[in-house]
Amino acid sequence: MSRRARRALAVGAVVALVPVAACTQHHEGDGTPLVIGYVAARAGFGAIADVDGVDGAQFEVDRINRSGGIAGHPVELIVEDIGPDLSRSGDVAAALIARGAQVLLGPPFPDEGRGAIEVAAAAGIPMLSVTSTQPSFVDGHEGQTFLTTFGDNAQGAAAAQYAYGTGARTAVTITSPDVHSYTDLVPRYFADTFVQRGGLLVGTYDVHLAQPDFDAAAATIAALDPPPDVVYTTIFPPDLAALLHALRTAGYSGAVYSSDASDNAGVFAVDPADADGLVVTTHGFPQRPRSTLLFAPRTAASRVAEFVDAFTHSTGHAPAAVGLAALGADSIDIIRAAVEHAGGSTAPADIAAGIASLDGVTVTTGRVTYAGQHGIPRKAVYIIEARDGAFHLRSVVEPTDVPQPYDT
Repeated sequence: MSRRARRALAVGAVVALVPVAACTQHHEGDGTPLVIGYVAARAGFGAIADVDGVDGAQFEVDRINRSGGIAGHPVELIVEDIGPDLSRSGDVAAALIARGAQVLLGPPFPDEGRGAIEVAAAAGIPMLSVTSTQPSFVDGHEGQTFLTTFGDNAQGAAAAQYAYGTGARTAVTITSPDVHSYTDLVPRYFADTFVQRGGLLVGTYDVHLAQPDFDAAAATIAALDPPPDVVYTTIFPPDLAALLHALRTAGYSGAVYSSDASDNAGVFAVDPADADGLVVTTHGFPQRPRSTLLFAPRTAASRVAEFVDAFTHSTGHAPAAVGLAALGADSIDIIRAAVEHAGGSTAPADIAAGIASLDGVTVTTGRVTYAGQHGIPRKAVYIIEARDGAFHLRSVVEPTDVPQPYDT
């Protein structure tokens, strides 16, 4: 029997244990709970995203419940960790569905989530990845599996467009095979768009995560004459801090660009000065309105500021990674909008159809559109820059000329 066949039988056996009651339809105002299960990865590579993602989702559930729930349904969030064993995500998903979950939230990487995706699809349960940006997360399950985030093709394009717009004309990319769909492919999206705009890619260097040092790659880049205008990488903390230190120590003083997993204080861990000039694409960043007028327009960044203030007041601490915590809130906002769009029905099929039809819906980080987007929403990309040990908002853009996702 093939490995694929054994996996299909295992998934089928697990799904057979899911009670039929999990798919019972409830309507607006009947007081039945809406149960959301979170297949979380709060250890290993996934911890960089899901620790804050869970916190943001729970905060938003609590906030909604204080306001009466969603269309008369109180919301219950059940969180279970897959731990370090990636093969457990399917079992965890099945357990959450057996406990009544009508919709699932998922982990940040397709490899971590694949078992859960297959179990959820077989049971007819919609699934949203809270923090995954990989288009491959939704492969094969259009209309059933969704991203909460923009796709990696969009954030790579946004970074390239911003870099080119600031005058960068040459770039180097640093990749890694260790999280292929992220650390390899996002730099390719950046390079494709940068070259399409008229820039020149002058080198690509491959490294491993968690290697002893990055001195060899840094020395090679620093020796380029002339030095590149920008170095782009999706290596994320804690490795990014070590890579930045190696680049600065080797003599490269130019701009370094990275992606959403680098939106956290870990980039300053070795020496905060190393991160000066680091530009990161992310999902949300707080910026309070400059005007104190009562009717000053609310921007996406000001909504994120309101989220941070309320989160901090409620929990006693600010989120470690604002953009990732805000995505947790976004995922709940999307489910709320889908249930309301479905007339208050919490039937899994109605929730899935509701998500797929959303168009220009306001969430914590801005506005999202799923209609016609094949499970990967169209939404804005925040661009932030590190200076003096802190991030500062530079732009909020919706990228154009976004490359098609690669087949993986």
